[in-house]
Amino acid sequence: MLTSEAMWKLQYIYFGLFFSFITNSIFAQSFEETDTFDNCETFENGLPSNWQTEDGGAIEITNERYKQGQYSLKWNWQTNSKIIVSDKQLSEVSYEKGAGMHVWIYSDVNINDEIQFCFYDATDNKRCEFTYKINFTGWRGLWVRFWEDIAISSRTPLVKMEIISPTQTSNSSIYFDIVEFKSSISYKRSPSYQYAHPYQSEMDEEVKDEWASWIYEQRYPNPTLPLPNDVPNKTQQTFSDINARFENWLLGTNKYASNEQMLKRLAARNSYINSGVNRFNELDIYKAPNGQIFGPALFTNKSSHGPKFGRDIGEKLCLQLALDYRINHNQSSKEKLLLLLDYMHDQGWAKGSAMETTDHQKLRTAAWAYSVYLLKDDLKNIEWKNGASILDREMDTLHWLTYFNIIFAPLDDRLEVSVDDFRSATIMRLMYILMMENDDPAKVQYMNHYTQWLNGNLQPFEGWTGGIKADGMGYHHRGPYMNAYSNNGVHVMSQVLYFLRHTEFDANNDAKQTVKNYLLNYSNITGFYDVPKGISGRISGLDKAARMVTAFAYMAQCMQNGVIDEELASITMRYWQPQHQPINEIINSASLNISYFNTPGEIEAILDIVEIGQTKAENPQGLWMKPYAAMAVFRGNDWYVSIKGTSAYVWDFESGSNENTYGRYDGYGQMETINNTSPHPSMVYSGHDYNNGWDWCRVPGTTSVNLGLDGLKTSLQRVFTPNTFVGGVQQQNKAGVWAMEYQDVHYSTSLSFKKSIFFFQPDMMVCLGSNISAMQPQKLESTLLQNVISSSNYNHAINGEEVNELDYSYLPINGAATIIDDQGKGFYIPDDSNLNITYNNNDSETMRRQESNGDVLTAWFKHDNKNNYEYAIFMKTTQSQLNSFINNPTYEIIQHNNSAHIVKHTEQKQTGYALFEPNQITNDDFINSSSLPAMLMVTDEATDTKIISLCNPDFNRRKLNDIGDIKKFDDLFGPFQSQTLELKINGAWSADEFPTNVRIISKNATSTVIEVETHDAKTYDFILKMDSVNSTFPNADEQHRVWPNPTSNKLNFSMAEKAILYSIEGRQLIYATNTSSFDIGNLNDGIYILECVNAGKVFRTKILKHTAN
Repeated sequence: MLTSEAMWKLQYIYFGLFFSFITNSIFAQSFEETDTFDNCETFENGLPSNWQTEDGGAIEITNERYKQGQYSLKWNWQTNSKIIVSDKQLSEVSYEKGAGMHVWIYSDVNINDEIQFCFYDATDNKRCEFTYKINFTGWRGLWVRFWEDIAISSRTPLVKMEIISPTQTSNSSIYFDIVEFKSSISYKRSPSYQYAHPYQSEMDEEVKDEWASWIYEQRYPNPTLPLPNDVPNKTQQTFSDINARFENWLLGTNKYASNEQMLKRLAARNSYINSGVNRFNELDIYKAPNGQIFGPALFTNKSSHGPKFGRDIGEKLCLQLALDYRINHNQSSKEKLLLLLDYMHDQGWAKGSAMETTDHQKLRTAAWAYSVYLLKDDLKNIEWKNGASILDREMDTLHWLTYFNIIFAPLDDRLEVSVDDFRSATIMRLMYILMMENDDPAKVQYMNHYTQWLNGNLQPFEGWTGGIKADGMGYHHRGPYMNAYSNNGVHVMSQVLYFLRHTEFDANNDAKQTVKNYLLNYSNITGFYDVPKGISGRISGLDKAARMVTAFAYMAQCMQNGVIDEELASITMRYWQPQHQPINEIINSASLNISYFNTPGEIEAILDIVEIGQTKAENPQGLWMKPYAAMAVFRGNDWYVSIKGTSAYVWDFESGSNENTYGRYDGYGQMETINNTSPHPSMVYSGHDYNNGWDWCRVPGTTSVNLGLDGLKTSLQRVFTPNTFVGGVQQQNKAGVWAMEYQDVHYSTSLSFKKSIFFFQPDMMVCLGSNISAMQPQKLESTLLQNVISSSNYNHAINGEEVNELDYSYLPINGAATIIDDQGKGFYIPDDSNLNITYNNNDSETMRRQESNGDVLTAWFKHDNKNNYEYAIFMKTTQSQLNSFINNPTYEIIQHNNSAHIVKHTEQKQTGYALFEPNQITNDDFINSSSLPAMLMVTDEATDTKIISLCNPDFNRRKLNDIGDIKKFDDLFGPFQSQTLELKINGAWSADEFPTNVRIISKNATSTVIEVETHDAKTYDFILKMDSVNSTFPNADEQHRVWPNPTSNKLNFSMAEKAILYSIEGRQLIYATNTSSFDIGNLNDGIYILECVNAGKVFRTKILKHTAN
């Protein structure tokens, strides 16, 4: 008869085999498993003959513990015993530069000792070694490289590995699983409390994410702010209040229980909870009577194996179980979550654990962290071991995974904190502090550090570092990234400020103003609900701006105690349109991804704004230039335009695995527009439908080489051009110029061009291109528009004739052409000789490389025999207005060549300048030249008054090849270097007041030189007034007379050997010798300069020509 112990052992084996079957079938189908274990030693086929013991101890195959499959190698070690491994794979890969070892190790007892790994060559010489501490229980994953980490001394192949036991005496065992020798071990390997390989980066370089937990613990081991002696009752109440806010936000307060939107959110939450509760059973985690836990092997996000701690467990399941327990009081879900927490810990989810790598693990941790917070009162009453509770254990892990000690860093330490940190670890660090006891003085100390950290990081940063920029743009991956990254990061920061608002731990006003400025900028530059593709990196999905609605609501309640910020609240109401699909989708969501937004408290925060009767803000109208994104945005009440460039400081595009594969031309002048109103304003409904037949080679606004889909595929991304002339100037947010110069030095097309766009109210853009060339001129094109046509948008008219049949191809009329859609967006093309327009059914692929098809109308210029272009766009016009415009254009091209693009709006008396080349005299009457490339907008406010807006778009930072060159803090935080620009204008001008960096350095009758100290690609505005009409110049003589002045016809003066009349801009109009009068009756009214020469003396006088009414 079997003893109870024997019976248990049989059951133990049965459960192991049964579980293995379940794992390999049901579980593998439901959770991601990204790689096989074919090249790993997993001990599934018995004891390998090449694993031997020496000097005592024994090894065996066991199913007592296993990481993968159902077996591992158990080492019943004795002091100074060894395992000897002779492995062919080791000898084949070890000489490679990046070669190393993967291994998972299990210890059933925490020992203050270590094992030693030694590696030998064929002559039995030890070539390298390292030690690994056994100060843990559970599984630990290790990645180690032979060369970089353990200093192999030559390229001689390794043939043997020796594992030496701890020196202490113990009855414990050590287990090994998934042992693999590889020719390339990821550089993303992380240090741990068991083994820390040498740090590869310099102190003045950014801390890589895989190193962050370890490095910040080493650099900042302790708080530096004062530790109070005790915690006053008022402060304890503050902690209770913040906790209540946080928990109410998570669970809701029933304040708006009958509200339609709240009911939808609660229904979505119930579905979310149920899906998780049902999904838990697929894991088949169980705990044996002896306390051992069995379940599928878990790996970190960067591992080649799956399922993942984060994506499959910590990102979803934990929170679903916690919510079920807290909301529905389901004890079963509580028990499941406790089992899951124990299991994750046993798998290596623990303080000090590398789990192979912790790289970006914080991004897949939120659901676990929120679940711990929601069960904190239960967990602190459940003992784990040695007097510590499960809450203590989980908080220790949270502290490690969020590299908590970064908040202890002194303010003058330059530490890059990315928006990834904003959207993930930041709120989890707050949870850690909130879970501390209210009467613990360390809680006050930590909270003060946290607030200090918020204040230090919520400020504009220069250079390529992540975070928020002076122009309100958000940076990630060293570039503008307003979709998924910076927007979600700022959204979570607004949550944090909402929880801390108006308490002693609130952020300062500057920090809150930085967030507000970001949100106001976000409202201006995003298209209703859409984020322009050009500032979305690799992320697909346009309507992500809708997700930010709650950030406005949070911050509206944060800015001032007891007062709602009306500006932010009104924008909240503008976004909050539940009848529109993007908002309705948010209302009906309850899940968590990297960040948690979809709580009942979120809806309550919005409804708090609705309840006060806040009016809805008007749609933004105006023109905005964003130098940190090489971007312009032009919009009216019911239309929107964005333009995106690339430069020496702003990378071109980002792609990922099947993400934005064909986005190479995102930064080549891409123009995205919205001009529809139904069912809601949208790029998709306005023709920019990237999922239905979109032609990635013909992106509106771009000049490019048509390479076909396959030709667009490239491993290059996020590269810079050598060109610094990209950006724009704006004047009073109404008119301006955006321009870019491009030269391909990466993609082997030899593409180069200069392009500009001139913006005039109310809705006109004049687009110029010049110096367009490429290696294959027959494939060189500039695209005007591309619209994917569907039943929900519109048709077009070409030269007044509607185009609604497929297989259309335009025949040039060798004159001016027009294109208009039924939403009012119109194009005027003065010369259609190289214009192509087609309306065809097009096969293509989506951003994610899925097949797509759609009916597409496209217009483009071919540049095989013409290297420039000109056209105008009107966002709201009619065919009749376009026809009138053909006969009487309201703009004039002053210059359109290599050195400058200059356009004048004849009715609005505004002139825009894109001066590509320095020190080149222009064709313009007013601007003579600029010592640096510059952009200007000049408005004739009056006959003698001009409003000047000037920008030097060059940040004047170090020029780099791609973002991989940005490593040192001097580049990350590196400020611009100022540049002095000298602007020479025709005529004598003065100003009542200049900005502090602007001054006149020289002036005479025919010219004025203005010096501008430019920096950070900013726009500088000033007003110039013509010097007084009746004044004479310093070299005038009382005996020289001029009369009448003003005059309407004849101008008399003292006899002159030579007399010249100039325009105020310095252009010679009349020249005569030995004369005493000019007839100027045929000249326009205005100001002129008379210059007379007698006996070597020069006399100059300003003349006012004025015709009496």
